[in-house]
Amino acid sequence: MEESNDAPLEQPWTDLKLALGEMLIAFGQLDGDLQAMVWIALGVEADQGSLVTTKLSYQNLVRVCAELFALEAHEGFAELRPRLERVGQERDRFTHAMWEPALADEIPAGSGPGALRLRWTRSGHLETLSNTLNEIRELTRDMRELSMDLEQLP
Repeated sequence: MEESNDAPLEQPWTDLKLALGEMLIAFGQLDGDLQAMVWIALGVEADQGSLVTTKLSYQNLVRVCAELFALEAHEGFAELRPRLERVGQERDRFTHAMWEPALADEIPAGSGPGALRLRWTRSGHLETLSNTLNEIRELTRDMRELSMDLEQLP
């Protein structure tokens, strides 16, 4: 039986795919939390509010929440807004990319397992970036913490 040269990549690649899935789940929760905040602020039920909020991008949900909280002179959301915008941008970078397993020499030394994130530039070149499993897990933690922080707002 022939041994696969891919064997050393299998577990880190599986771990990375799981981490990306967890990140998407955390982002979906955060997006849902923002939608619910809009419904509550407007005093409408979910079935009515979702007619509008499901059509909004994440960035627009953040913007609408910021404006609604500003109307009530509540600064709690304003403090969270930069973090909300950052995780949205990071999520876009991770989800709008092609992924490939990375060899050890393609990831910064000592940073743990990772993968190559590929994306087409506007000039038509394929750009290769490395991301570690820890970076993806940290982003997921940030998203979960933001969901908890949003729940603490009045």
